[in-house]
Amino acid sequence: YSRVSCFNDCRYQWFLKYIDESEDKELFYASYGKLVHSILERFYTGKLQRDELTATFLREFSTVAQPYPSDKIAANYVEKGINYFNNFEPVDGKILGVEKKVEFNIGGYDMIGFIDLLYEKDGEIYVLDNKSRELKPRSKKNNLVKDKELDDMLKQLYVYSAAVYDEYGK
Repeated sequence: YSRVSCFNDCRYQWFLKYIDESEDKELFYASYGKLVHSILERFYTGKLQRDELTATFLREFSTVAQPYPSDKIAANYVEKGINYFNNFEPVDGKILGVEKKVEFNIGGYDMIGFIDLLYEKDGEIYVLDNKSRELKPRSKKNNLVKDKELDDMLKQLYVYSAAVYDEYGK
């Protein structure tokens, strides 16, 4: 999602970040997301146990990029992280890939993506993409900005389905 939204926002910034790989100062929100993804990756690859998730999150939160947007926001994110990992329920299925790199083609365009978690259950394949911030459901009002953001995030799963189909035939 971040790669596609960066491309849509500013193609030059996307080029610098993902093609030229220029150094970019990491900001709080992206750094927090990387921490959460890293902990989940270590869990699903067997490097962390479920009962270690919250403690690992608390121990490693100090690695999140500073300055924080505010102390209140940082405290809120710590609280949400604790709540998430305390109540974490792993997927029930056969793990097919964790941070799985996929290379595929859509409409003549070569694509590369990283699927957070790919798993199979009851003969169905599921693509799971972790979001470290709360996503709001569709608005009942005419809030096109928030609905577009949700739609953009959901498109990522749809795009990944092309890679899954290429590899698994479904």
